[in-house]
Amino acid sequence: SEEAINQVIEKMKANKLEGDFLVRNAEETGFNEKSFDVVVGSGIIHHLDCKKTYFELSRILKKDGRAIFIEPLGHNPIINFYRKLTPDIRTEDEHPLLMSDLKLLRKYFSDIKLEFYGLVTLLAVPFRKTFLFSGVTSLLKKIDKALLTLIPFLRRYAWIVIINAGNPIKDVDNSN
Repeated sequence: SEEAINQVIEKMKANKLEGDFLVRNAEETGFNEKSFDVVVGSGIIHHLDCKKTYFELSRILKKDGRAIFIEPLGHNPIINFYRKLTPDIRTEDEHPLLMSDLKLLRKYFSDIKLEFYGLVTLLAVPFRKTFLFSGVTSLLKKIDKALLTLIPFLRRYAWIVIINAGNPIKDVDNSN
């Protein structure tokens, strides 16, 4: 988005760095096929049509390319309740990803790694302005890791997923 690009430009200037940036439609970038080794994003896909976005990513990535994104998940009822209480900090197009959105990745990529975070870690929020925050967060992250490893079903209730998708499947029929 133009706003995100402006933020990056300001950060680059502050750090005396230079770069070229483009505002593009992530669902139809206009880039040539197999143009990129890696595409990285944070909090982008959940604003877009997953099918169109995954197709475009698979189209523009090289054969051994990777798409790496960090996105919110939409199954946790507590987080969803918070989202309903705070509509003014959300956009209308926001739709935290569901397990069905992650499953759809298989149509476009043959190598998919998903990492889930933020199940019980959110319980540290009340401590964020106290000296206990660091210790509580550290402990809760360990509990998260154990729970999400030992009980895979709980992953759907995590707050965040890191998507690492590679080996794009070419010649995908995106019409259905």
